Amino acid sequence: MAIELEPQSTTNEPVSSPAAVPPPRASDQGATWRQLLAYLSRQKFSWILAVGSLFLAITLSLLGLGLFTPLIDVALPLAQNAATRADGLRQITALLVEMIGIVLLSNTLFYMTYNLMAKLAQNMIVTLRTDYYASVMRQGPSFHQKEGASKLLSVGMNDTEVVGTFFTQEAPGLLNLVGQLALALIFMVVRNWWLTLVSVALAGFLYQLSTRVVVPRIRRHSARYAQQFAAANATLNESVTGVRDIQLFTQADRTAREFRAELERMAHIMLRNMNLLNLNGSLAYSVSMLGLALIYGLGTLGVISGSYQVGLLVSFAAYFSQFINPIRLMGNSLVKVQSMLVSAQRVFDLIALPPDIREKAGALDPGPLKGHIKFDNVTFSYVPEDIQAWRVKNVNLEILPGEKVAFVGGSGSGKSTLLNLVARFYDVTAGRVTVDGYDVRDLKLEALRRNFGLVAQSVILFHGTVADNIRFARPEAGMDAVKAAAEIGYITEFLDKLEYGYDTVLGELGQGLSGGQKQRVSIARAALPNPSILILDEATSALDPQSEAAVMKSLDRLSEGRTTLVITHRLNTIVNADKIVVLDTDENGHGVVRAVGQHDQLLETSPEYAALWGKHRRKAILMPIGPLYDTTAALPTVMGLARAYNAPAHILDFGPIDTEAEGDKRFGVTVVSGAHKD
Repeated sequence: MAIELEPQSTTNEPVSSPAAVPPPRASDQGATWRQLLAYLSRQKFSWILAVGSLFLAITLSLLGLGLFTPLIDVALPLAQNAATRADGLRQITALLVEMIGIVLLSNTLFYMTYNLMAKLAQNMIVTLRTDYYASVMRQGPSFHQKEGASKLLSVGMNDTEVVGTFFTQEAPGLLNLVGQLALALIFMVVRNWWLTLVSVALAGFLYQLSTRVVVPRIRRHSARYAQQFAAANATLNESVTGVRDIQLFTQADRTAREFRAELERMAHIMLRNMNLLNLNGSLAYSVSMLGLALIYGLGTLGVISGSYQVGLLVSFAAYFSQFINPIRLMGNSLVKVQSMLVSAQRVFDLIALPPDIREKAGALDPGPLKGHIKFDNVTFSYVPEDIQAWRVKNVNLEILPGEKVAFVGGSGSGKSTLLNLVARFYDVTAGRVTVDGYDVRDLKLEALRRNFGLVAQSVILFHGTVADNIRFARPEAGMDAVKAAAEIGYITEFLDKLEYGYDTVLGELGQGLSGGQKQRVSIARAALPNPSILILDEATSALDPQSEAAVMKSLDRLSEGRTTLVITHRLNTIVNADKIVVLDTDENGHGVVRAVGQHDQLLETSPEYAALWGKHRRKAILMPIGPLYDTTAALPTVMGLARAYNAPAHILDFGPIDTEAEGDKRFGVTVVSGAHKD
């Protein structure tokens, strides 16, 4: 739950696309790797076991390739000689059995190792996502306004999924390639150092070609794709949220075209990326085939000259394939590494952001508070160094325990800002806010906010049962506490209409309940933890009169004995408040307190409050049209009155006018006799 904030500017700017994400620099990559390794090190011994098992499996598979040398150079010649055929066949059989055993053992190790690595990777991603969630939940309203929900969702799920997929699927294969490369090189040196030198030269050429020409471009495209993906995700989220407005204003076709344009830009970036990946693969395959041909060519010359045996050439060629294949595939793997680093950097950048509101060392837990609130010469600004950005200035106000205090004023006068300062969603720029004599900055955040309950205009209910939503602030609460809170919210009036009562599962954002019903559930939710301070932020402004009456009854019961802070534009709901704080803006746009008092007193002494009440009580002109009333003749008079009193004119349509009928003229209105029958 969060208090709804006032906008920081008077203009309604469209939701912008997320800022561009540059490809990580070398220094950034090092920092990102260190952060990833810190997560991996939490399961250090398991990772060591997995890597050791992987290298053992690779060693066994390469040893199996080494058996080609005795098979071709020793066993096969013996089998071809009639005198030694039996011995040769026996050796061939033994070598083949040995090869099969090595293959089975190495593949079993590969299978077990990959499963272990997948489990370790998923454990790491669960921890990473949990840390990300905790970091986002620690941030204040300014962070969420700046970053936007769509970006936070994209980073929290999509970018972490990229990291998780890499470590689950790509990292084991990459480690396999590294191990295969290193061990194959050792076996090649043992077989023939000169042919190994030729192989290393070819591998170096291939690596340089990939890392210097292709991979940097792919890295840039990966960063652009991540940016465009986040933008498309934001657009989709915005459109789904505002689907009713899009349909009402018949803009579905236009928004679909705009969304398609974003998707086409994303597809274009991906296509260029895939073209580079395919180019990288083609170059690698060409160089590896060229190297294999060169090895066979040079090796054949060595066999003809008697320098090598055929078995050595065959086994060396097999080792070369095991050596060059990792380098060929590593180009694609390095591309995926870059994509993973871009995503990981986005995640770690948000995790690393310190919250705006932090507890000081030795912060206090005061326990239950009484709700004695004081604003002591409070000034607040979103940008303290810019005087034009000040939100409230020099506010002095005392609220006694149990008082119901309403904050009224125009948009931007600082009503929500003051309540945010009490709950410490922001810190004052100057002055101080105290509760029961404690400066709120000296208290533990959780200890302070435990004393608050909130009922806001935009009700946020969570997926779960009605009972789960009521005990949201105290999940351990039993059904007796839930039912007691429900009585305060008058939920029992509609609970019987729900299919499963308290166990009825609500959809997303409380789907399945009307606006008034959701509001009453939120009242019960605020009541259950028995807070000493209650915040009512436009709690009834979105309700129809019938629902408002039911909710007001619940709110009156909830407010009993609690310090209640009310923000509302419906002034009829706060005429009985103990205090009404009238806020306005000065010549610089700063929120200031113009008057404090009760309703009747303020009507006499505060022109600002009287003006607000006048707007609230503004007269309206009703024009009936129907079989009984022909108001055509009175229309000029009605419109003149509307202009004179600056009042709205409402037309009441009672059906078609009977223009043929005769009737009496009354004040310019024709009353048609006999046209209406009860």
